[in-house]
Amino acid sequence: MDLGIAGRRALVCGASAGIGLACAKVLAEEGCKVVMVARDAARLDAAVAQIPGARGVAADLGAEGVEARLLAEVGPVDILVTNPGVSPAGSLTDAATVMAATEAVPARTMALIGAFLPGMREGGWGRVVNITSSGVFASGPALGLSGAVRAALTHMAASLAQEVAPDGVTVNCIAPGPVDTAGLQHFVERRARETGQTIEEVRAARLASLPTGRFSEPDEVGALCAFLASGRAANITGRTVLADGGANAFPFL
Repeated sequence: MDLGIAGRRALVCGASAGIGLACAKVLAEEGCKVVMVARDAARLDAAVAQIPGARGVAADLGAEGVEARLLAEVGPVDILVTNPGVSPAGSLTDAATVMAATEAVPARTMALIGAFLPGMREGGWGRVVNITSSGVFASGPALGLSGAVRAALTHMAASLAQEVAPDGVTVNCIAPGPVDTAGLQHFVERRARETGQTIEEVRAARLASLPTGRFSEPDEVGALCAFLASGRAANITGRTVLADGGANAFPFL
């Protein structure tokens, strides 16, 4: 299927590994001119080397003013893939912790979108795809704060989608469940420490919760991202697409 995005300029965040790298790869395969952003310059260089024609820009997306710097360095883009990889943990009743997490995920992500949105609206075409988490739909002690701040981002994205739809710009979210990445391994290790279980027990329990019986692969999320960023998805906006192995069977989503 021709997704109709060959030649489009795409900026992919958190692109040095995992889901972000997979999104960059699939968009490049579809003919996009890809710019990859990540904090660690060495890891980013290694990732960029895997994608012919891609360009890397090392930047901390949590830093004040980074949005203006990226816009000046990269220029306008047609496709923006946000990927706030930080998974804040801590007390939901501690104001400082909650404020820091809110700044790190919805506030900084929306500021980044805001930097690139005017160019999309002026050009009459744009795609924003936010990588969130299936945790936005399910509460629990392990992902309470992380899910909460991503839920805020999800609501903001849906509201923004209505505002910019007349200008040919779509805004959607992908909510992955467990994806077989280093990030999942870190989560499993943290839960093992918190619960006193072994890593194998935590991993087995997580697998058992998935009707498909397996974790998602990064490339599967990348393919979904490319579709939502495509011309084929022009009338899909303000939506969150679950990619969680069937774990969250919400009938009205």
